Amino acid sequence: MDNMLMVIGIITILAVIAQLIGLATGTATAQQRLRAQWREWCSRSNSQLTNQVVAADRSRPFSPAWSGWRSLRVIHTEMVSADCKTFVFADPDGSPMPSFVPGQFLMVGRVDEPGAAPVAARCYSLSDAPSPSHLQITVKRIDNGQVSAWLHDTVSVGDTVQTRAPGGRFVLDIERTDLVVGIAAGVGITPMASMAKYVTKMQPGRSVIVFLSARDAAHCPMVDELRELERNNAFFTLVVLQSRPAPGDRFDLKGRLTIDIISRVVGQPIGSYYLCGPPEFMTHLSDALIQWGVPEDSVSFESFGGPKPQDTVVEGEASKPIPVEFRRSGKKLAFNAADGNLLDAAEKAGVQMDADCRAGACGTCLKKLIKGKVQYDQAPSFSPIADDECLPCVGRPSEETVVDA
Repeated sequence: MDNMLMVIGIITILAVIAQLIGLATGTATAQQRLRAQWREWCSRSNSQLTNQVVAADRSRPFSPAWSGWRSLRVIHTEMVSADCKTFVFADPDGSPMPSFVPGQFLMVGRVDEPGAAPVAARCYSLSDAPSPSHLQITVKRIDNGQVSAWLHDTVSVGDTVQTRAPGGRFVLDIERTDLVVGIAAGVGITPMASMAKYVTKMQPGRSVIVFLSARDAAHCPMVDELRELERNNAFFTLVVLQSRPAPGDRFDLKGRLTIDIISRVVGQPIGSYYLCGPPEFMTHLSDALIQWGVPEDSVSFESFGGPKPQDTVVEGEASKPIPVEFRRSGKKLAFNAADGNLLDAAEKAGVQMDADCRAGACGTCLKKLIKGKVQYDQAPSFSPIADDECLPCVGRPSEETVVDA
């Protein structure tokens, strides 16, 4: 392992040196031209880049490329691991797709009957570089998943799906030109793939290192296309780790990703770091990065597969249904732990509620809390939330509740 780490580290250092030389000898001019072309396309596609770039700043407004649901046609699908499938969408009329910042997601709604409204929706990271021709997501199939299983099992090329505009505040800082380090576990590779493809295309000479941690080769999503990207770009390095590789599996390092491996490959605590994976994976590594010396504002992360909802506990009782009223819609229901969150429960009851990220990040679903209390399994990243407000997409009632919706 030590020899392999040394080789990877030397290659990375040479790439960074080459980047610095390139910037000093005119590469920056080429980058400026490419960025100007990028801005022009963003303007033509009706999605202002300035609004997209500030997506990481929750104190500033973020404008989606379109409002409400939009039908997109599936033009390609491909299994990219044992349980992950890529879906490529285009506009049925051939209209150009909007720009987005790598790291953002696309919301997909499950429709059970033609022409009906979505009965469930989930957000999936965009996994390709922005392109006017298409939008691409890569989805891990979750057994009994309301949307992921439906996509895998029933959606084919030629079908149309309902989508909401790209959104999210976990984004690549495209104004920076320093080293990009992506750290992913399993399907967490999807936003890193988008970032790597964007940088190699639009910021040539900017170094990118991506670490992918997985169980074995069968569960390394998108690794083939990332290896191809690595072969064709001297400034991109992919480091694949497998904790339990099967005989014949190809990988760079065996075992789990640690800060020791990251520090030995990267060399110095420089650059911008982006993490995506289970909460415990990111908590451990983000803390370790900061302890190593990476500035806290250079570490960004996005969670998937967060903690399972805990049953609402009342003294001596568990899972007791909780009365919930959506006052404006005139709907009432008995909320159970199986309902997941207030947004899902509202949609099942026929209550229409605007929502984008469904992860407590964007604040689109923020509602007035007329009565009661709402609890969260983990603190939403959107803030502030007043005592008389709630985020239904990640909130659950802890007592009889009335929501202004």
